[in-house]
Amino acid sequence: MALQHPQHSRALRPSCRHFGSRAQLWATFNEGNVQAFCGYVYSSFPPGRIGRFTEDGRYLMHIFQAHTATYDALKAMPGLQHSWLYATGC
Repeated sequence: MALQHPQHSRALRPSCRHFGSRAQLWATFNEGNVQAFCGYVYSSFPPGRIGRFTEDGRYLMHIFQAHTATYDALKAMPGLQHSWLYATGC
């Protein structure tokens, strides 16, 4: 289920215009799994929760949904249809 957020394409347009023809590899998120674990299970990152596995899973689900929406927005940009897109560590 992809989220439809127009702010994704608005925020991405300047980067796509500037880097689009030169960048072939785009990362939507950097290590969302580390943020989730350290924020909701281990308590070393905000929001500083301990053992909240359900919240950890919910956070990861939202990261995956946001990655999907960002992926769709990037692929819709002119010249980026053949670029590689990924989320690291998710």
